[in-house]
Amino acid sequence: MFEDKFKEALSFLDGIYYVYKRTETGFNYLGLVFDSLFENCVFCIDYLNINDFFKTISGLNYTDDKRLIEQYSSLTDEEYSKLFAVILSLLHQQKDRQSEEAKNRIINFFARNNIYNDLKGDYFSIYFEKIIGSGSYADVILISNTILKKRLNKAYIHDLKQQKRIKYEFENMKKLSHIDSVLNVYEFDENEHSYLMERCDCCLYDYLTGKIPSNDLANDLILQTLNALKDIHDMNIIHRDLHLGNLLVKNGRIVISDFGLSKDLNIKRSLTSSDTPKNNNSFVDPIGLNDFTKLDKQSDLYSAGKIIEFIVLNNSKLSSLYSSVIDKCTERRRDLRYQSVDEILEDVQYILNDEAQRKNHLQIIKDISLGQFDIRIKNLIIDLTNRNEIASLIVENRLFDFGKVLLNFDFVDQENIAKSISENYVNATGYGGWDNYDIFTSIAMHIIENSSNVIIRSYFYKILKEIAEHYRWGAKNKLEYIDKQYPNLFESYRELLCKK
Repeated sequence: MFEDKFKEALSFLDGIYYVYKRTETGFNYLGLVFDSLFENCVFCIDYLNINDFFKTISGLNYTDDKRLIEQYSSLTDEEYSKLFAVILSLLHQQKDRQSEEAKNRIINFFARNNIYNDLKGDYFSIYFEKIIGSGSYADVILISNTILKKRLNKAYIHDLKQQKRIKYEFENMKKLSHIDSVLNVYEFDENEHSYLMERCDCCLYDYLTGKIPSNDLANDLILQTLNALKDIHDMNIIHRDLHLGNLLVKNGRIVISDFGLSKDLNIKRSLTSSDTPKNNNSFVDPIGLNDFTKLDKQSDLYSAGKIIEFIVLNNSKLSSLYSSVIDKCTERRRDLRYQSVDEILEDVQYILNDEAQRKNHLQIIKDISLGQFDIRIKNLIIDLTNRNEIASLIVENRLFDFGKVLLNFDFVDQENIAKSISENYVNATGYGGWDNYDIFTSIAMHIIENSSNVIIRSYFYKILKEIAEHYRWGAKNKLEYIDKQYPNLFESYRELLCKK
């Protein structure tokens, strides 16, 4: 399987270490210089010579007068792995730059071609399987950049229950293959009790460790997790082992894996017992800590709640928003717990809609403060005017430039807004909020100086005059200035009072 790759590496080494040598009698010949490397490292203490070193470690003879590719032209993968274990161990002992670079280039070349190495003490070993994770009963092996293999580990290789378990896991995942958020599995090997599956980027725990997700990312991860669980439950399959390690992330998308404890509720055949030890971790419904066969759909909801809790853990705002959802997911009294994923999604969607409205409201207020105007702003201001709350909005958000926005309305709406502000601005300032009157003074000045509507100007002249005479000494100078600049405005103001 790897013969061509090993031969490429041998040819590479021949290009470096097959050079002209000189015998003790002065005869020049082409040969390998591994003997010189051997004499200059610690291995010469334990072995008679370079051939003894090669023979003892790899079982292969060595001669220096033939290229490596000639001597080892037809070996099994196992023999090649032992040969390169010897060569890499020898190069590792050298202190020169050339040997270090040669060793690293071979290691990198092997890694790109799924040939792995391990260094223990002074000796390398070469192997073709890279175990990247081990669970309670199976190992996960790297096959390529896109494919992994899950296989029963040696402790359970002859255990019939665990053989059935991994096959059952594969079958349930195959049933869910149409669901994008379930890990893809490809083929099952009956002989070694393994199956191939897609490789993801990392698990959710690693994805979140060391960073605080933004509100948008956290909300997205929560929705993805819940929708994935809904799809699984809709197929009448329960997972029973949901936790951060079994939620994988691929290109930012949640993928659920590890259905080793899953149960298809449509059929009677299922795991009823297990000898595999299981950690009493915080993601497991307490009802199943001593007997996992008691875990059901509500148990998956419990786990979902704990996952949500972890996602929002370091975000105090989101922790507060989701606290009621988390509490109801993990409620010890099962009759008070959510009964379905749909119920959780309904509450989460309510939270997100409410939050979206709040964010939209804040953005509108920001735009108003910048003097902008659009349909969103118009609708909000008219709605608050109808409820006589527009003055309070102005004070709460200190909208000194509200006058600029007001002039964008038609005259009818302007009059209604001006009238509402006139009637409510005093209460809106609040007890002792004297500086809040400065906000309405600023708005009044802008309207009086920029509006062409006498009625609107009169309303704000009234506001300015009341503030100057009763609430804010600093407004007196502004009133005097207006009276001087617009002497006819006082008469319009008196007419307004008469109409009232």
